Amino acid sequence: MTKLKLKLVSALESLEHPDGRKRRAAFWLIALLLPAITGLVYLLGGSKYVYVHLVYMPILFAAIVFQVRGGIVAAVAAGFLLGPLMPLDRVAGEMQKPLNWLTRLVIFILVGALFGLAVELLQHLRRRAQETAYYDAFTSLPNQNKLQVVLEEAIRQYPDGPLKLVIFNLDNYIELFYTLGTKATTSLLLQVSRRLHYCLPQGTDIYQLQTNKFCVLLTPASGISEGELLYKVDFAFNMEMLYVESVPVYVEISSGIAAYPEHADNAEDLLLKAGIALYAAKRMSERYCYYQVQKDWTSRGTWRCCQPFPVPLPAMNSSCITSLSTIWRRAAFTVRKRWYAGGTRKGGCFTRVLSSRK
Repeated sequence: MTKLKLKLVSALESLEHPDGRKRRAAFWLIALLLPAITGLVYLLGGSKYVYVHLVYMPILFAAIVFQVRGGIVAAVAAGFLLGPLMPLDRVAGEMQKPLNWLTRLVIFILVGALFGLAVELLQHLRRRAQETAYYDAFTSLPNQNKLQVVLEEAIRQYPDGPLKLVIFNLDNYIELFYTLGTKATTSLLLQVSRRLHYCLPQGTDIYQLQTNKFCVLLTPASGISEGELLYKVDFAFNMEMLYVESVPVYVEISSGIAAYPEHADNAEDLLLKAGIALYAAKRMSERYCYYQVQKDWTSRGTWRCCQPFPVPLPAMNSSCITSLSTIWRRAAFTVRKRWYAGGTRKGGCFTRVLSSRK
């Protein structure tokens, strides 16, 4: 049922935004339906029978594809086809009065125009909803949802890569936010995005993942490497300060880089690996960092540890324990295996720490 709904929605969207071939096909379909329905109404007895209402199908279809103008044109054509030459009752030989078919013509035009107007309004509302879903409300930059779509399209376009995803983080954003206030920091974000645009080739977009995180996707068509981009960004933000309400502001930026297909084979993982590289750069106080497995705390190889205690340590102390030194040795072994930063340490070190916290 869900797949059927998705196909129906996709079909409606393709009707609302047809390409040239689909528009021509829709035009010829409407042009065939109108005389076909006119002939059917004539053969079935005339315009006084209910079959005359079949003509609303091409009118509404024209309003969906061509909006108001299409609905009005189809309505006028239908009104004249079912107008003065169409008998009211073909068997009795009774013709329509001018008032009858003119009234029907006006109704057809109203229906086509109003339905086309409703379609245009729905399209406008849907575009606004898409802007809300794919663009940031304050900066109007494309957000993470839009980046996911663009990443998937880029992977389909360049299945062998290389694609580079670079995430920039404003490290001192929180400090600036509480110092300058909401309105000023919004202006700051706009200035940051504009300065990032100056560092990029024309046609390369900047995405705002979070309030203080921006992202750039580099493809083979971008014409710039990640090294050149990092150099330009570093030069742009270090050589000249930003001014927010006449106050000079220095922005600290760190970066994380991940590559397709070297580090990930899909859009979601590539975005995740770039974020992990950014976090590693911040943790090591570096300006930038490429994704590396040994710096990935989410990697199975890094976060491999022995099985945990079957019960919490306080519960073990209150249960039947033969020796406290056994607990210390077991805890030291477990903590050492779980220790993923700073290298491994000797068990005695952790034993002394545990004994001091007894």
